[in-house]
Amino acid sequence: MSTEPNNAPVAEDQDAKAAAKARAIERARELAAKRRAEKEAEQAAGNAETGNEQDDEAKAAAKARAIERARELAAQRRAEKEAGNTDAATGNEPDNEAKAAAKARAIERARELAAKRRAEKETGNAETSNEPDDAAKAAAKARAIERARELAAKRRAEKEAGTNEQAVGTAEQAVDTAEQANAQSDAANAGEDDKAAAKAQAIARARELAAKRKAQQAEAQQEEQPSESSGTVEGVLLSGKPKQSSLFEIFLKGIWKDNPGLCQLLGMCPLLAVTTSAANALGLGIATILVLMLSSSAIALIRRLIVPEVRIPIYVIIIAALVTVVRFEVEASFPALYQQLGIYLSLIATNCIIMGRAEAFAGHNGVIRSLVDAIASGIGFTLVLFALGSIREIVGNGTWLVGASDLLGGWAAGWEMQLYGSDYTLLIAILPPGGFFVLAFLIAAKNALDGRAKRKAERKARIDVMRV
Repeated sequence: MSTEPNNAPVAEDQDAKAAAKARAIERARELAAKRRAEKEAEQAAGNAETGNEQDDEAKAAAKARAIERARELAAQRRAEKEAGNTDAATGNEPDNEAKAAAKARAIERARELAAKRRAEKETGNAETSNEPDDAAKAAAKARAIERARELAAKRRAEKEAGTNEQAVGTAEQAVDTAEQANAQSDAANAGEDDKAAAKAQAIARARELAAKRKAQQAEAQQEEQPSESSGTVEGVLLSGKPKQSSLFEIFLKGIWKDNPGLCQLLGMCPLLAVTTSAANALGLGIATILVLMLSSSAIALIRRLIVPEVRIPIYVIIIAALVTVVRFEVEASFPALYQQLGIYLSLIATNCIIMGRAEAFAGHNGVIRSLVDAIASGIGFTLVLFALGSIREIVGNGTWLVGASDLLGGWAAGWEMQLYGSDYTLLIAILPPGGFFVLAFLIAAKNALDGRAKRKAERKARIDVMRV
């Protein structure tokens, strides 16, 4: 008797737990069904919005079904909430009848929810069975495909229209460019003949200037290296017959371009030793001219008879013999000048100018040309001697041409002059260092004049080119 009251509450508790567990399971199932319904509703809504396969009626039906399901879910939630409240109230009842009634209601609620689930499932099957048949699906698919094709064709048409507009714009630009090019071509063709003639004249002028410059360069090289083609027998054998220059060119070279004293710097010993006065320099220069004329003429006469291997000794013998003749003549005719020149008159035999012109020119040219070359070289050397002696005499002694009467005779005594007193003279001018200083100034002056003439010629050539 005493065990029954104790076992009844235990059984009731077990039933209550089973009912609560059943409610929890049912609730979990309902939540899963709700989630599936929401997912299907979203998919249906998405298909209704993005797909072109269903028409407006199908969209409206899907939307109505989604709303209906949402309402049912809301009603279900309210029912669950009421059931929860009832369960809470039932848990507070003290007697067994209330618990039994609550259990009965929970079981009934579970049955109702199960029936509702079955009804919803049947309703879903019914809706599924109410969907259009395969023919309708095929028609909808065909309509969707047709609509997609129409959209694609429309897009292609729009793209082609844009491309055509761009092509039209490009064609218009090309037409404008062609018109501008034609206009420019017409304007350019108007003076095409004049431009062609001017271009031809410019080309001809440029060719003439190039040929002229080449000729000048060749001439300069020949002037700088006079013995390159005619100075030695080897040069003649290698280069053949030397280029023939005119007599005026030969004379100009000896006087200025190839001056022995300023360009070749030959005969420096007598040039610096005897030029303490203008008269002495003039006397040595005249003696050098005589020796050059005689030696060059003699060597040119017998040049074909001289054996090349012994030409230098033969030149020395001829020059020494002629210098001896000149020395005796000066000693006999101008004893005062002979006393002033002293040993330097005899040293003309070893002067590089005499030997150089014999080796470079007289041994390979005729008598006339050799004589002109000798006169030009002698005059050029004499001018340097006279200029150097005059400057040194004026600066060092304050006089000019003192002793000219001993060289030229009594009629030249009037040329001798005293420019200023000895108090204003510079002794270094008549000493050996003064000769080097004055010679350096003369060489610098010649280089400056040559450079100025060269720049002037280049400027004139550029102006001629610009005019063309």
